[in-house]
Amino acid sequence: MSNIKFFCFLAAVCIFAAPYYATAQLSEADTDKTSLELLLNTPVSAAAKYEQSVSDAPASVTVITSVEINNYGFQTLQDVFQIIQGFYTSDDHNYTYLGVRGFSRPTDYNNRILLLVNGHALNENVYGSAAIGTELGGFNLASIDRIEIIRGPGSALYGTNAMFAIINIVTQKGKTIDGLEITAEYGSHNFLVGSALFGKKYANGLDVTFSARWADDNGEDIYFAEFDDPSTNNGIAKNMDWDDYYAAFSTVKYGAFSAQLMYSSREKGIPTAAWETLFNSGNTKSIDNHGFAEIKFENKFGNDKQLMARSYIDHYNYEGWYPYEDEILYNSYDATVGNWFGGEAQFLWDISLNNRLTIGSEYQHHRRADYRSWDDDTTYFNQNFPYSIVSLYVQDEFQILHNLSFTAGIRFDKNDQFKSSQMPRGAFVYHPFSTSAAKLVYGEAFRAPNVYETNYDDPLFGFKANPGLKPEKIKTTEIIWEQQFTNQFSGMLSIYRYKMQDLIDQDIDPLDSLIQYRNFSKVQARGIEIQLASRVAKGFNGFINYGYQWTEDVISGESLTNSPAHLVKAGFSYPFFPYVTLSGNMLYETARKTIYGSNTKSYVLMNANLITQLFFDHFRLRLQVRNLLDQEYQLPGGFEHIQSAIVQPRRAFSISLESRL
Repeated sequence: MSNIKFFCFLAAVCIFAAPYYATAQLSEADTDKTSLELLLNTPVSAAAKYEQSVSDAPASVTVITSVEINNYGFQTLQDVFQIIQGFYTSDDHNYTYLGVRGFSRPTDYNNRILLLVNGHALNENVYGSAAIGTELGGFNLASIDRIEIIRGPGSALYGTNAMFAIINIVTQKGKTIDGLEITAEYGSHNFLVGSALFGKKYANGLDVTFSARWADDNGEDIYFAEFDDPSTNNGIAKNMDWDDYYAAFSTVKYGAFSAQLMYSSREKGIPTAAWETLFNSGNTKSIDNHGFAEIKFENKFGNDKQLMARSYIDHYNYEGWYPYEDEILYNSYDATVGNWFGGEAQFLWDISLNNRLTIGSEYQHHRRADYRSWDDDTTYFNQNFPYSIVSLYVQDEFQILHNLSFTAGIRFDKNDQFKSSQMPRGAFVYHPFSTSAAKLVYGEAFRAPNVYETNYDDPLFGFKANPGLKPEKIKTTEIIWEQQFTNQFSGMLSIYRYKMQDLIDQDIDPLDSLIQYRNFSKVQARGIEIQLASRVAKGFNGFINYGYQWTEDVISGESLTNSPAHLVKAGFSYPFFPYVTLSGNMLYETARKTIYGSNTKSYVLMNANLITQLFFDHFRLRLQVRNLLDQEYQLPGGFEHIQSAIVQPRRAFSISLESRL
């Protein structure tokens, strides 16, 4: 623990002492251009479905900008959440999982979080999963303008899945990119990456962007003590952690019309012998493909009305390959296919100078949401479960006083598979001073049971369906204080409490010993989040944050699995030399309980990123080190693993050359 205290102390000293040195090098004019406007008026659009400042948003909001993505060298959303207070990740070498405020159920595929790109939902329709790792196909983060992270329930505007957080990726405009960027990267374990980013706004007003990223990662050989036997290669999974993926994304905007398209694909080796598959078998893998297309019309009518209408189509498919041995070698497979389309219309009306009304409606038809399970000889399950959702939402923002506003909203969802859901929320936002914001937020959210939880039935493999599942619900209350102390320093404090009921979890029926998803858990939690940040123009940027989260299963009285009580994160970015910027971030977390009752060890994870400014007007070098201290650590696995905790990646290096044409 003494080492942890030292790292935290060192991070705090670096973050909050260095700005004085940086400020001394700035002119008075530079200092005046610092973070007051940047921090208090940073735009965010996902909190209320229209653009407003972070300080006015009726929620606890964090915005990660393109500058931070570049300086820290983030490559996936998983990297981003290593610096965000109240969030933590898990990785089982197949999928990446995101925990929020102490809640992350084993192998839930992030289905209690809503992931958006420019307002378009990316959660698929069979498991409800949200991809935050390479399973998103290596979405090129260089194309991103900002990432909006909205904490708390969001079902009052977005419906199902928006229980703990909404994550909205806002991409750059062609006018901002204004050219072509090409990047080549090489790293440890023969990690090869190529990416491209293009953007342009033409004289006729047409704005176009295109981004793509491809990666081939051999991965490292991993030792699992649970398989330490000569018959299983002494516990070493060799050449099994490979990862191949690519993604392409494009936007087009002309006047009031816009369109966006995305396609991503990933094929991943599974080294953990999950689901009791053969250990160290090269045939164990998963495949994920996801694509969508959307067209949108958005226009103002006069000074007080705005209409948005959009239509979209989505596709998702997954395949899993699992080798087994039962006298003979054979392969087992499962697959899902999801196809759906929908549309949304939203009307925004400024009824008066102090009253803004938002009314919207959305329709989705999921014509294909199927699951299939088979082996070389037999098909065990093969069914499609189409469904439709009709939604109506209303929200009103009323300015009670010049510095006090109240926002209230509710959404009605009619899913033809379940009863209707009505989810309200309300928030007071008070600005006692121009540099302060106090918020009182209450919200409710739900998650409808997904196709797999409700319908999967395969007694041979120990599962049975439960068509009687109900949506699970959450109620959250939160108090937030946001403060700009000086032109260089800001802070945030949040105290929250939430209660969940009808939580959907796996249970074993004592009558037949079959696994079934049931509404039987209740959860309560409370916590606190604190962040201090320093931001000096053309100089030092830094932060340190802390999160405490207490969770409890109400029925058993025990703390939740995969729920660290304490999270400490810190980071800095500073141009130590005229043409070189050094960035680093540190993460410390305490133990997590596994599903087998054991505890992981607390750990410190540090990353470093060194990037040059453009040289010869076209080129830039980047050197990156992940897990700088080569920390050995493990994180909890799921029910499909023999391992109670999964070994995590060791230190890795990469170097990249970026060219701008």
